[in-house]
Amino acid sequence: MRDTHTHTHTHTHTQTTRLLLVRHGESTANAQGVFSGWSTDVVLTELGRRQASVTGAGLRRYARIDALYASPLPRTRQTAELIGAEIDLEPVLIDGLREIDVGEATGQPITELATLHPHLLRDVDDESMMIPWPGGESHFQLRTRAMAAIEDIVERHPGQTVVVVSHGGPLGWIVSTLASVPPRPYREFRHQNCAVSELLVPSNPFRLPAELIRFNDCAHL
Repeated sequence: MRDTHTHTHTHTHTQTTRLLLVRHGESTANAQGVFSGWSTDVVLTELGRRQASVTGAGLRRYARIDALYASPLPRTRQTAELIGAEIDLEPVLIDGLREIDVGEATGQPITELATLHPHLLRDVDDESMMIPWPGGESHFQLRTRAMAAIEDIVERHPGQTVVVVSHGGPLGWIVSTLASVPPRPYREFRHQNCAVSELLVPSNPFRLPAELIRFNDCAHL
């Protein structure tokens, strides 16, 4: 991973939390091209497990990590456990970091959903933010709970470096909200499997905007 510590001088007058955001490794749903949502049947592929271990090794070389958090869904928990084995930390599981609940669309092919629910798959705007997936939740609900989780994590770790393992949806909204005011569409902040984004977030108290150091970094993979 690239050395980007030279950027920290911009926040010398306030405490900051260094967030290292990681999307889970390749999952069985990713490989099959289906929406996984809150499915507990979706796990990492062999490639996904290798990606997670390599990411953990890269993080270990890059910085001293003070804490590790993850979504409790199997694909993120497994990724965090493999990262944790490299950085000698046990992941703390946080429900607010789960992927969006797509309800009845769970396990359905993405190509079919593009036809059935085009209004939920196109770029999310102010109007579609409020529309829930049938039997699931809306992007507004996702962003609200993901940001509540991140704010809590940042306030728990002022001046520390924290790894957060989550999903494409939450990470898109987290980076969008932290780094851009007002937030730009979350789809501008798509993460590949086991990509790393790094932000310096003013903490104690938590406030915005954060400084985006790198985004969707896959150089370690």
